[in-house]
Formats: sequence, structure tokens, C-alpha cells
Amino acid sequence: MLAGLAVVVALAIAVSIVLRGAAEREALRDAERLARISGRDIVAPAITPAVLRGDPGALATLDEVVQQRVLDDTVVRVKVWRPDGRIVYDDGLRQVGERFPLAPDDRAALRDPARVDAETSDLSRPENRVERRYGRLIEVYTAIPGPAGPLLYEEYFRPDAITGIEDDHWHAFLPPLVAALFILWLLQAPLAWHLARKIAAGRAEQEHLLRQAIASSDQERRRIAADLHDGVVQDLAGLSFALQAAADRPGGETPDRVVRTLRDGAVASRVGVRRLRSLLVEIHPPNLHSQGLEAALADLVSRLQARGITPQIRLNGAPELSESSEAMVFRVAQEALRNVSEHSEATHVEVTLQDAGGGMVELRVVDDGRGFTPDDRRRRREEGHLGLELLEGLVASGGGRLEVLGAPGAGTSVILTYPAGAVSS
Repeated sequence: MLAGLAVVVALAIAVSIVLRGAAEREALRDAERLARISGRDIVAPAITPAVLRGDPGALATLDEVVQQRVLDDTVVRVKVWRPDGRIVYDDGLRQVGERFPLAPDDRAALRDPARVDAETSDLSRPENRVERRYGRLIEVYTAIPGPAGPLLYEEYFRPDAITGIEDDHWHAFLPPLVAALFILWLLQAPLAWHLARKIAAGRAEQEHLLRQAIASSDQERRRIAADLHDGVVQDLAGLSFALQAAADRPGGETPDRVVRTLRDGAVASRVGVRRLRSLLVEIHPPNLHSQGLEAALADLVSRLQARGITPQIRLNGAPELSESSEAMVFRVAQEALRNVSEHSEATHVEVTLQDAGGGMVELRVVDDGRGFTPDDRRRRREEGHLGLELLEGLVASGGGRLEVLGAPGAGTSVILTYPAGAVSS
């Protein structure tokens, strides 16, 4: 709605500018029409051969007609010229008989009786010395019929008269157009409101479905972890004990080759159990809520030491977290540490959990590895490594923010800011 209002205001300004220009042109056309009517219907019939000869009586009669029927607050001067540049008549009879060279536009108007021109009068020209006392004037000139051929007729308008005509036109058209634009905005406002509500409802539904998917994913993780722990892990553990017991059986009846095979099988079984238990921690940490987030984070970093990475965990006054917030912090730390293990070539990683103020908790996973460039992240996305990218949307839907910062040779920092009391819907 605000964007629509801004568009309406912009259109109103644009329309007012266009209308102002159109009104100015229309005002000049009105002045041209007035000059044509005055020259051809009032002044031309009063120009007699005696006027052309300069007869004082004829000139006085013509001047009376002009004073009474043409001059007013709008038109302040009138002149009539011969084609040779001699002034036949001017109001007040102050320049009659004077001769000045005609401008090219004046001569063009004499050749084309249908032509009417308007322009700002050049008061610096000698023939305009009388008009200088009026200041700026608008000069309109056209050809009118005379007893011996066409004459050049000139009227001089005050600029404020043209402006007044312009304002009349402008005020006649602008308010209806602005009102129409405003009505159009009012008509589209309910539609905009309806669309905004639909978008908000769609976003809420999307977040609800996302949270349901997360809850389902967590539930499925718990089920898989429980099945593996109670089934395959227990079976492998039992097989390991059985193989070791068979290998250690006294009496020496079992061949050495078989004993070695049994012991190798027991070792392999124990390794498999350890790997499965590490996988179970990654799928669903059993001690996240029972023993706390610190213990779950310790389980995550314990595997880094086997890769030559020294981990460090710092809990700097972290607030108490809801279960959903603990799960989110754990999931981000899990993905960040997986990247450290697989891609960073780091020797040290620090996991810090602290109070960020305002009911927010901050998790920082900072390593001293090789870092990354924007091209590295783009390439990993193209290869399907979308863990942190997917988590960014998940964190944002919960009211948090996830940042991944890094530069070549400067390590990588994963920074999570998340509500401490966020709850799942």
C-alpha cells in the first residue's frame, strides 16, 4: 500500500509537470487566438487608406477603436507595420512613421496569413523602446488584411496575464486527475491488504510445515538411533565378546590361524561398534537433554582429535535453553564441526556458547583452517553440500541468524544467534 501511494504521488507530480507545460502552451495559443481576432476583426476593418497615408484624423479614429476595444489589463501595446518596416500605427501614436528592419519571423508571418507566432519580446531592440517601461512582455504577431496588401499586426501581453490563463487551465485539469489517481489507489488498497494477508498466512503455513518436518525428522532420527542401538550395536557387541572368548579358549586345540582370525574379528567388531556409536551420536545425541548441551558438544568434538585437530569448548555464561533451542544449537555445531573435520585442514577449533543479550544465545565455531572463497562456497553448493545453507533458512524461521565468515588462509567462523527460549510449534 505504501509503495502504491508512493507511485500515486510520483504520478501526480509527473502529471502536474506535464499539465503545467500543456497549460502554458494552451495559454500561448489563447493569446494567439485573441490577437488574431483583435487584429482581423477589430483593427483591420478600421485601417483605411487615410491611415496608411498618416492622416491625423484617421489615426485618431483608429486609436480610439484600439483604446476602447483592444487595450486592457492584459494587452498593453498594439502596433501595425507595413511590409517595408514602417510603423503605420501604434497606440498613443508615439512611433507612427518610424521605420525599422523587420525580423525574419515578421517577414515569414507576412507571407503566411494563417501564421500566428508568440515569443518573449526583445526589449533591447530600438523599435521596442516604448515597451521597456512595462518590463517583460509577450509579443504576438500575425498578418492582417490592409487596403493595399497585408500588414503586420502586433499585440504585447503582460506575462502575468499569460500565467493567469495558464493557471486557469492547470487548475481545471489537475484536481480531477489527482483525484482519479487517489481513487485508483483506494481501490487497489483492499487488494494489496488481501494479498499481504495471504502472503503472511502462506509464510506462517510454510514455517509450520517446516517445523513439522523438523519434528518428524527428529522423531525418525530417534527411532533409527534406538533401533541401531538396541539391535545392530548389541549384536556386534555380543559377537565381539563371543569371538574374543573363542580366541582365548584354553587347551590349545584351536589352530593358531583360526585364533588370529577370531581375534581379528573381535577387534573389527569392536571398531564397528565404536563407529556405530559415533554415528548414533551424530544422528541423535542421547545425552543432549539428559546430560546437557555441553556433554553433547563434547561428544561432537571428541572425534576431531583423531584427525589431529585440537578442540576447545567455552561456555561463557550461556543462558538456559529450551529443548528446541538446544537442538538448533547442537545441529549448527554438528554441521560446522563436520565441515571443520572434512574440509578445513585446521589444527585447532574453538566452540564458544555465550549469552548474546536480549534473550538470545550465541554459538561460535571458529577454526584456523584454510578458509574459503565465494567460489568455494558456490562450488560446494553445486556439488550438493547444502548443510549450512539449509540451516540458514531454518534458523531464520525460528527468529535467529546464521553467518558463515571466512577468507582464504584466515580460517572459518560459523556464528549462530538464536532465541534462548524458542519452542517448536
